[in-house]
Amino acid sequence: MTFTTTSLRHAALALIAAAALVGCGSTKPVPAWQTQTLNTTDAAVTAFLQGQAKVADLLMKQAQFSASSTGRLEAVYKLTLLACALRSASLSVEPCPRPEDVGLLSRAFEDDEWATLAAYRRYLIGERLTPEAIALLPDAQRGMARLMTSEGADGVMSALLAIQDPLSRLVASGVWLRHASKGATPSVVAGVVALAIDTASREGWRRPLAAWLTHQMQVARAANDLDTAARAQARLSLVLDGVGQK
Repeated sequence: MTFTTTSLRHAALALIAAAALVGCGSTKPVPAWQTQTLNTTDAAVTAFLQGQAKVADLLMKQAQFSASSTGRLEAVYKLTLLACALRSASLSVEPCPRPEDVGLLSRAFEDDEWATLAAYRRYLIGERLTPEAIALLPDAQRGMARLMTSEGADGVMSALLAIQDPLSRLVASGVWLRHASKGATPSVVAGVVALAIDTASREGWRRPLAAWLTHQMQVARAANDLDTAARAQARLSLVLDGVGQK
């Protein structure tokens, strides 16, 4: 699948159910803050996926600043959750901030907005959700959230393959690997890792690809699977050399 701004926009907005950030379904002119926030967010996501961490951080801060002009807490915190989702897709262990961690007050959100945002954050950090909370998640993540409540790995590949959007699939893969893979057989884990690698490779997303290849290499070395480790190392070297040439 070719990487395009359009597909990226769809993926990024689907991750956080950010309909509030776009003017879809309206014939009125789109407010400048929405256009600026969306364009800057697209650029931030692109930079992150290409491994340009400092650029991504700066652009995300600019997007949050633009959204803050509305005084709408949910618009700003959705961008924080988007950053958390991107880190999950890249196997980062960095915690997902609470609103208070980024200068916002949970009790200041509207109840419905906070329920949706809190459910998504809880999903990203691996908490088991009630059926009511799962229903508040983006469509692409609900299958994985249900699977994570079952204490088993049966169906994980089917759940991931059912996610058509590549970035959403990587997010779900990262959440599962970090928070729900304990007890899964090595073959199931290897299948999830291979699928994530293939997904990131098809999109040319350097940062998540490097993260998943690193994981594959480490697991293969621990299992004394030298052939798999060597192939992962060769691919990882190519990906990282490309970063160095930028």
